[in-house]
This record gives sequence, C-alpha cells and structure tokens, in this order.
Amino acid sequence: MPGVQLQRRRFDLGGAARAVRRPDCGAVVLYLGTVRQTPAGGGRKRVVRLEYEAFDRMALVKLREVRREAMARYGVRQLLLHHRVGNFRVGEDVVLCAACAPHRSEAVEAVRFAVARMKQTVPIWKKEVYADGSQKWVVGEMRVREVVGRRSPRRRPRAG
Repeated sequence: MPGVQLQRRRFDLGGAARAVRRPDCGAVVLYLGTVRQTPAGGGRKRVVRLEYEAFDRMALVKLREVRREAMARYGVRQLLLHHRVGNFRVGEDVVLCAACAPHRSEAVEAVRFAVARMKQTVPIWKKEVYADGSQKWVVGEMRVREVVGRRSPRRRPRAG
C-alpha cells in the first residue's frame, strides 16, 4: 500500500493498519475523515454530498511532502495519507491517515498535523451540494491555528 494515494475506491482499513504496523512501535492511529451533513463552518443548509476534484500530479507531490514533514517532525516510523476523489454521500469516508510510532502521542500528533497540512497545501477541491439543490465550493477551510507548530508572533503593545 503506497504512502500517499488519490483514489476513487473505498479505503481498505485493515490493509492500512497492516501496512503501517511495526514491531518496534506501540501505537497505530487510524484517522478517517467522513462526509458530514452540516456545511463547513456551520450553517443551516443540509449537505447531501461532497464532490472532490484534484490536480492529480501536483496533489501527489504535495501529499508526499506532507508525509515526509509529518514523519520527520514527529518521529513516526510509517504514515499513510490517502484522499478519495469523486462524489460522496453523507457518512462515506474521504480521507485516511494512518501512523505508527513508538508512543501514542507522536502518532496522534503526526496524524493531526498531516491532515491539517494536507487541507492547507494539497490541490484538492471540495464542493458541497445541499438538499435544496444549491452548491458551494469550499475554499480555505482550515484555520492556521489548526496546524501544529504554527503560532502567531506576540505583538508588542503600541506606544501611546
């Protein structure tokens, strides 16, 4: 199972767990991002499906970068980062991130970082389709503070 992947088919969760598992590690974390019926950022409309499109070649390059950065930053021994493209109903899985590390905290933080960084940097676009028939492309979904390790510099008080 490749470390990064864009795919249309369903995820093989058992295969993902087997692919990252190592005898020198005590933590395997699997994260699934699923389609929810509430819109990104909240709101009253009801989502009935999401449509994902990607610039495949560039998306794979960026996914590899995210994977390498997460593995180096958190010392995880293995990490998978897979994203589906196509149309998906509420409840379907669209993102899979699996990590293996000697300890739980590194695996959890690596997954958190990888998913947040992926949403910020990988050219994959999401359209929400609502029950009333309207649609909206969702842009800039992730807030910077959700990326581990990024903080705003402290501001100095203004002189009076």
